[in-house]
Amino acid sequence: MNKSLTLLLGAMALTACAAVYAQPVEAPKPKVYALISAVGDQFTIVTQRQSVGSNRLDNYRRELVKVPNNALNANILNGLDRAIAQRDPGSTRILATLNALEMDGVLPVDREKVAMKKLLAALEKMPQRMEWDTIIVVTPKFQFSARKGMGSKLEGIGIYIQPLEGGGLTDDGTEILGIDGEETVTPDGAPGKRSSRYIAPYNYTQTWVFEAKTLRVLETSARYEFQRVYDQNATAIDIAKSIPIDKLAQVLSSFIERSVARGVGEALPSIEIGEIKPVTTDTAKPKS
Repeated sequence: MNKSLTLLLGAMALTACAAVYAQPVEAPKPKVYALISAVGDQFTIVTQRQSVGSNRLDNYRRELVKVPNNALNANILNGLDRAIAQRDPGSTRILATLNALEMDGVLPVDREKVAMKKLLAALEKMPQRMEWDTIIVVTPKFQFSARKGMGSKLEGIGIYIQPLEGGGLTDDGTEILGIDGEETVTPDGAPGKRSSRYIAPYNYTQTWVFEAKTLRVLETSARYEFQRVYDQNATAIDIAKSIPIDKLAQVLSSFIERSVARGVGEALPSIEIGEIKPVTTDTAKPKS
């Protein structure tokens, strides 16, 4: 074989190989996550009573508030959505909620169990989940005992108000520091002074991770998180009125989203959670 023919065949072989390797590689199909909030619209404000006694059945005053416009579920979904977006930016996220009416009249201690029973019954009848990869659900979680300066029998999303603990108040409302108090943050999130009085948004929820096609539980993570907030510059004698309502709503919204995102990070350890900021204009629109 002459030299020219050898070079030609070699060039043809290289061209053929280049053609094989140049063929486009099919991109992996984006993962599909179904993110579901079953927290509902029940928001609880729990306040320690100024005087307690052994003859009381409950040393806390509890006020149940119905939050309109699916706002609590929207906060939960925003936190889930942003956490998964950080881990898997190219993924598809489907946002949904359990109808709040399904939880009407359910005792706090039973809400997690009832929510999961209703959700699983609905998911089993949904053929579209065969196109999903992972289902992540957030349900309320009941905690009977008190934790680190928080009240007992807390559940779901709410605010705990601690007007007095171990110290006292003078006639003009000045705090008498009988103990060191608890660590707090300011309403803007900066480290604050220790105080025995504070307002504490809390997130007592459970994150569930399911394999979508089989509904097999892959992981669960309970979250008992709170943020004690105290404004030492506030002039209100009543600690419950020390933070304006609009500011408290902002603090609560931001806290819920960050806390839920961290809960997903615990359930899916490969997620690295950054700072989750509250949504202002791009609010999630959950499906009923």
